[in-house]
Amino acid sequence: MMNKYRVVLTTISSINIAHDGKVVNNLSFPSEHSHVKLRRIQTEEDIKITGEKFGWLIEIDIEEVDIDHAISQAYQMSELFITMMCLTSGVEASPSKIILSYDITEGKMEREFVQYFYDLPITRPQTVDIQIFANTLENVVGIDSDKKDRLARSIGWLRKGINEKDSLDQFLNLWQGLETLNPLLAKHFNCESSGKEVVEQKCVKSGDTFYVERTTKQGLERLVEETGVTRTEWKKLTNTRNGISHGYQKMNTLLAETLQYSPEIAVLLYKGICLIVDLPVDNAVVKHLNNVAPVKVGENSSSRHILVEEDVSKLAKQPALYPYFISEIKTKSLPDQNGFEVEHKLIPVMGCKKYGSHEIGVAGRELKIELVSVE
Repeated sequence: MMNKYRVVLTTISSINIAHDGKVVNNLSFPSEHSHVKLRRIQTEEDIKITGEKFGWLIEIDIEEVDIDHAISQAYQMSELFITMMCLTSGVEASPSKIILSYDITEGKMEREFVQYFYDLPITRPQTVDIQIFANTLENVVGIDSDKKDRLARSIGWLRKGINEKDSLDQFLNLWQGLETLNPLLAKHFNCESSGKEVVEQKCVKSGDTFYVERTTKQGLERLVEETGVTRTEWKKLTNTRNGISHGYQKMNTLLAETLQYSPEIAVLLYKGICLIVDLPVDNAVVKHLNNVAPVKVGENSSSRHILVEEDVSKLAKQPALYPYFISEIKTKSLPDQNGFEVEHKLIPVMGCKKYGSHEIGVAGRELKIELVSVE
């Protein structure tokens, strides 16, 4: 059974849209199963609910099987509209940020409600021993000059991959780190062609033979062998990379594969870097890389409620005025448990005077949540 949901998102952008030469602040794009509305952030209420001082507020009403599917589909639709804004303007617009979502099906008394908060002041805990830090710095800075550029770029790609918020880009950043490291690995393993090979080709017009030099993956293949990655698994990783780069796999498939495989690529890249700089693999680092994900721990938290309201109109008494909560968060680090205690007070503002059960979740992995309250 399909229900109807409202999903509210936002983007930071200075892009203007005009009609007959006049800038418009409200746009509407209705279709059979959805209705997309874009409205420029203008009022104090807009700023309060989005957390942004300028940009666009995006409201999407959509039919879906449940609220999670509605949020996922609405996010993709929002990204499509933002991408079209970039394409037609050549100006930047930030990725969609989900604000809230709730059931707007007619005739229901209890409605699912989800709100996202982006002010959780935590990240994944990790303590680095000063001696390990110093040794790593010394080995990286002191590397042979002919290796320095590639090594620096490879480490940079690792960092970009860890920080990346898009799953496809995260995978590609990490993969690029491996590609950059490949010639150094080929030399490290004394591969026969040191990462390059000469290939005979023929001109399609004249038929003349000519030769080109190209990079091989010998270094990466030896790294795969040394680290215990199977040939079957390596083929899966390369197929995902080719599917992204050459655009022949479906997006949903690629999204699932990159979420699954990015940790494996991250660990492989880290171990390759350790080989080149002659440092032991740190299992604590491997543990964190095994949990690398586009959504970072503490990046946002969500609150799920049941709104008790039969009259849908009361949940949006004015245009773009939605039910929402104010969040008051206190955290206490628990380094021994690799987590945090979180006290999360939620104060209803509009349309939330009646609510049923509630629960709170935090984006990311390896985070312990305790002590939740609603006022």
